[in-house]
Amino acid sequence: MAALILRCLVTWLSLMLFMIFVLLKLDKLITWNWFLIFIPMWIYDLIVILYWGLKIGLRHRNTDSRERNSAQNIWRIVSGCLKLFFELLLCIYLQYDYNLKLFYVFIPFWSLLLGLVVEAGILAFH
Repeated sequence: MAALILRCLVTWLSLMLFMIFVLLKLDKLITWNWFLIFIPMWIYDLIVILYWGLKIGLRHRNTDSRERNSAQNIWRIVSGCLKLFFELLLCIYLQYDYNLKLFYVFIPFWSLLLGLVVEAGILAFH
């Protein structure tokens, strides 16, 4: 129970800090780099990716659960990496004047959404 409360608290705190930083940046009250604004989200994403990586590594010792959950566990890591990659591309797009089209920035996000729809469909009909 304490672990669940801690995860909820870390999630809430990182999202709240991120939203505050974004609002301050959009209101032009701070002139920080967009990469600094996204630090709370990146810390949260790295914690989630490390959590799932450790959980998969510890579960992988048990031979019974290897085949059953391997695709779902790999998807959890891939989804975290896609979210992290989208945030990185978004920061590059917002901070610098590269000739980067917004279409290319959102490809990891759309891939993540498509994967989530497929996962929801599999879970609903399985």
